[in-house]
Amino acid sequence: MITIENADKALKDYYLQAVTAQLNDNISPFFSAIEKTSSNVYGKDVKVSVVRGNTDGVKACAEDADLPAPYKNRYIEISVPLKNIYGTIEISDKAMRASRDSSGAFVNLVNAEMEGLIAGAKYNFQRMLYGDGSDGVELTGLSAIFGEDDLYGYDKDEENYFKPYSKSVSGSLTENDLTDVLDYVEENFNNRINIILCSYATRRKIADLIADKKLVVNSTDVNTGFGAITVNGVPVYADKFCPDGVIYFLNTDDFMLCQLCDWEWLEDEDGKILKQIPGKAAYNATLVKYAELICKKPCAQAMLKLS
Repeated sequence: MITIENADKALKDYYLQAVTAQLNDNISPFFSAIEKTSSNVYGKDVKVSVVRGNTDGVKACAEDADLPAPYKNRYIEISVPLKNIYGTIEISDKAMRASRDSSGAFVNLVNAEMEGLIAGAKYNFQRMLYGDGSDGVELTGLSAIFGEDDLYGYDKDEENYFKPYSKSVSGSLTENDLTDVLDYVEENFNNRINIILCSYATRRKIADLIADKKLVVNSTDVNTGFGAITVNGVPVYADKFCPDGVIYFLNTDDFMLCQLCDWEWLEDEDGKILKQIPGKAAYNATLVKYAELICKKPCAQAMLKLS
C-alpha cells in the first residue's frame, strides 16, 4: 500500500538521483561546457580570488646586472551571495488515495509531476543563464556580465577587469567581423575563445556568411554534446534565450557555476520531503539548488552587436 511515508522514501531514494541527472543534462551548450563546483562556496556566499596580473618578474639581462623585481600578483576578490532556486511538485490527497493500492498508478502519478518539474526547471535555468538578475534573486547571467551596470559589486568603468570587450557592427555582418573579435581577445588578453553563442536567426546569418568558403562543419562537440557549425574552429551555438542581434564570444574555462550542493529535496526537521499544504487537501515537495554563475575573467569575453 502506498502511504505518505513510503512515497516520501521513494522521492528521496529513487527519484532524486534520476531527476538530478535529467536536470543537469541537455540544458544548453553553454551550461554543459562550464565547470560546476562547490569549492568556492563559504556559508551562504561565493568567494573567488582572481589574478589581475602584471608583466613584472621576468627580464633578460647581463650576468652581472640586477635581477628583476619579484612578480607580484594583483588579486581581485569576488564575493557574492548564492541565489536560491526552487522547484515544487504538488500531489492532491485524492490522487494519493486513489493510487494507494497500486504502485504502478502511484509511479505514473509521480512521474507526471516530475516531468513537469524537470521541464520547468530546465527552461528557467537556461533562461537565467542569459538574464541580468535585475530582480535581485536570479543568477548573474550573460546580460549582467555584458551590461552597463556594476558586476559583482565592482564599477566596470573604474575596474576595467570586469568590463568585457564590446563592438557594434553597422550594416551587414562579415566574416572579418567575427575573426576580428577572436583575434582581439587572443592578442590583448592571451585568451582563446572556445564558444560562440547567438540566436537561431543570427546563427543562420553566420552559416550563410561562411558557407561559400566551406568553413561550415556540422559536428557534435564532445565538450557539450550539441551539434554546431564552426568559425575558425570555434563552435557556434544557437540558444532561444540569446537576444537576436547579439553574438557572445566566450571562453567557458573562465566560467563556473558555484553551488552549495546539487539539486536536493527540501526537508523539514524530521527529514520529511512530502508535506501537507496548509489549508489544502494536497501535498508538495520542493527541490532546491543554491548557486551562482561566476565569470573569473570578464574582460576577456566579447560581444558583437548587430544593427
